[in-house]
Amino acid sequence: MDIVDYAQFLNRAFISVVQAAYPWTIRHAPRLYGEFYRRTDRIPSGSLVQRRLNTIGRSSLRAALDSYRPDLVVCTYPTPGAVVSHLRQAGHTNVPIATVITDYTYHKQWLHPLADMSFVGCEALAESLIEAGLRPERVHNTGIPIRPIFAQTIDKAQARERLGLRQDCPTVLIMGGSCGVLPHAELLPRMLTEAGPNVQAVAICGRNERLRSALEHEAQRCGVDSLQVHGFVEHVNEFMAASDLMIGKAGGLTISEALAMRLPMVIHRPIVGQEAHNARFLAEAGAAMIAHTPQELQWLLKQLMASPDRLSEMQAAAAALAKPNAAADMVRIMLERIGRPLAASA
Repeated sequence: MDIVDYAQFLNRAFISVVQAAYPWTIRHAPRLYGEFYRRTDRIPSGSLVQRRLNTIGRSSLRAALDSYRPDLVVCTYPTPGAVVSHLRQAGHTNVPIATVITDYTYHKQWLHPLADMSFVGCEALAESLIEAGLRPERVHNTGIPIRPIFAQTIDKAQARERLGLRQDCPTVLIMGGSCGVLPHAELLPRMLTEAGPNVQAVAICGRNERLRSALEHEAQRCGVDSLQVHGFVEHVNEFMAASDLMIGKAGGLTISEALAMRLPMVIHRPIVGQEAHNARFLAEAGAAMIAHTPQELQWLLKQLMASPDRLSEMQAAAAALAKPNAAADMVRIMLERIGRPLAASA
């Protein structure tokens, strides 16, 4: 299997701007990102703009397909899926196409009628894609693929012991994603002191060293000694297993990992677009609650730390949504589609 970064087929200056602009916009201008999401979701399929989008990086991608001669192309982002579909429609390739939607909603850029397989995270999304015109036999509700480690059962007491956490305290996991983006994070140490007696927390800041430093400084200033602060970590599953509640953003992969670990969530200030849809999906299913302001976050944190029964209900709801074996299920379906059943490929 070869994993190809689609960005390598695009103008380097353009990609550099996009890669710098995205995290800045998420942190400082989320409404601008929300507007971009809405506008691109409204582009008519036959418009000049959409036809132009369908040709971005087309020549380089065609050359790569000619060189690799793959049995299957798996797209985890909508634009390359559109470009491969366009190449196939023009007769330049006949390679089967699979799209993997990594959120619990879909943006219209994901709608590729030529896709042979579309993999989704929940039944509601599968039904939405079928209503939008995709053929039912091509839509597969496997879940969003996550690493196999999240399918492993980890004892909470053992996880806490390994991580240096107390056994008898409610434990909150604070997640900022790989970019370490979490609004009002500097207020969290103070919130923890007011959430209830003996509440302990772990903050994972990803690669955001500024966030890590700010949390450490604020915890020291507030006299909070029950907060661990980490940067990027590999064994997120252990931190999730050790926790009773997660505070974080509503990225599709992170919440799929939390669901697999049966971890209730409070989603803080979801961004308009896929995050807001993801958060709503979780809240309606009972696996998460949404805090739009610091005041709501503090109130929810206090309520949940004082209500183990409510946390248990949310944990059960998360377990009902969990699909920890999504990646393996997707591979099985893909191999069957190209005539290479899993048993024969082992």
